[in-house]
Amino acid sequence: MSLKDQIASNQPSVIKQCVVGKMLTAMTDEDLEAFNSIAPRIGQEAGYTYTWVRAVLAKEGFQVAENVLRRHLKGQCVCR
Repeated sequence: MSLKDQIASNQPSVIKQCVVGKMLTAMTDEDLEAFNSIAPRIGQEAGYTYTWVRAVLAKEGFQVAENVLRRHLKGQCVCR
């Protein structure tokens, strides 16, 4: 359905996953396990920075903005 049709019908499509959610779905089991192992420490004082994680993900072909990563990890995206 086009944007024009959605606006006309006043029934917006429902987004079920953010960019990070889609990325996690596309990861191999090994990469997902590695990401999940550091996720609780991303953005923490003694953990990993969002900038570093975004850069590592980009090297692996996953393009995600830091603010989208932050919202997902804080449960403030459409995935939650």
